[in-house]
Amino acid sequence: MKKKVLIFVLVLGVVFAVIAIPIIINELYLINSGYITVWEGADVLAFYGALLGAIGTVVLGLVAWRQNERLLKLEETKYNLEIRPFVILTDWKVSPFDIRDTLERFSNGKIDPCYIDTGDLEHADFQVFLTFTNTTDSFVTAKYYKSEYVKTKEDTGWQPAAIFSLNLKMRMQPNENGEICLLGTRDSLNNAFKAGIIKIYFLMENRLGDKYLEEFHFGGRFLGGKDLLGNELITITANNYKVYPSHEPDLIFVTDEAVKQIEQEECTCTE
Repeated sequence: MKKKVLIFVLVLGVVFAVIAIPIIINELYLINSGYITVWEGADVLAFYGALLGAIGTVVLGLVAWRQNERLLKLEETKYNLEIRPFVILTDWKVSPFDIRDTLERFSNGKIDPCYIDTGDLEHADFQVFLTFTNTTDSFVTAKYYKSEYVKTKEDTGWQPAAIFSLNLKMRMQPNENGEICLLGTRDSLNNAFKAGIIKIYFLMENRLGDKYLEEFHFGGRFLGGKDLLGNELITITANNYKVYPSHEPDLIFVTDEAVKQIEQEECTCTE
């Protein structure tokens, strides 16, 4: 309502300035012997017309400046979104763990996935491969940092692991995939799923070396059956993704206090 009133007043003012004032000036110089000044009515009208033109030019300049400023901000936001690292879980698969398969993969020169020890690695018999996709237009690296249960804030105890080589980071070009393998026993992973939703943190970096933290909620459930290949049927969920800049010079040394501080700043910015 206020906006409509403002527009009406503005239009009324423009009409008055463009039409009414020149008529008033003209009438002042027609009454009796005219409005006595050192200049004539035509001079006043010419001056007033030039003044309106100058005011219009200034207003158009201000409008163009504001529009250009908004365009620059939009372009800056678009650019930041393009280079901000962000990965999303797009697929998963499960299989029994067989060291011979891993050895064959290694001997063929294939890049190992980033292995995460979910518990009792020495007796590992189960693995879940998680496929993450780089959704940005920038090369990114993503490294598993930590994970905790959302409800209790307790650490899951999951740690990076090395089988034949220690591959800590997923390295992905735009729209490429990276892989993380949750490796352990079936019971260890099942117990983790039963304990509740897990918040996973990734340490991210883009092609410019800008550092970020990405977090998301992760969960799963064993369905109690097997597929045609004899693999366990499980369901995986991932949601509540968040990405925010890290203020640490090296993400390897990000502490729990730093993560909490960044989360608080993020909440403050969104309020």
